[in-house]
Amino acid sequence: MSEATVDTSELAAWTQNLRLARFALHEILKEALGETGDKLLALVVENIETRKLVATRNLLHSFQRGSPENENIWVLKEGTLRLTLEVGSKAKYARAVNDGHRQTPGRFIPGYWIGTGREAFFLYDPDADEGMVLKQNWVLGNPYFTDAANAMEKYFPEICDKWISLWVAKYFYGFG
Repeated sequence: MSEATVDTSELAAWTQNLRLARFALHEILKEALGETGDKLLALVVENIETRKLVATRNLLHSFQRGSPENENIWVLKEGTLRLTLEVGSKAKYARAVNDGHRQTPGRFIPGYWIGTGREAFFLYDPDADEGMVLKQNWVLGNPYFTDAANAMEKYFPEICDKWISLWVAKYFYGFG
């Protein structure tokens, strides 16, 4: 009768590495999700600045992670097989600027106009004696957040690929 010997010395190390990789995957995905949230906030801030939606800078600051006014929303929820990141703003008017809103007729807004013609814009100034009185109409939205979220469809796979590649390189190269 013949005997065969199989060397399984590396199998134990490999299975231990699989256990470690399994637990590390959750942390890697948290890092990827965090980077995704940071990228989304950067795109939102860029859109706000590019579209000149900044008057008092409150909207802009409300989308900066860890803003001094703590006006941003950054909630990472962890479940057994799920990670969810909620990113947003606590500024009451952030959604109205993005989606559009109905003006309240007769409401006085303190401030002043800068420029003339099509380039003119109204600058809100709570201390101004002059201003404008609103008439009823619909203010079109300026989808700064929606557009940033849509742009993330391009960046999300790239971010995940980077983090998953690091995970694979750490736990699976060197065996075989």
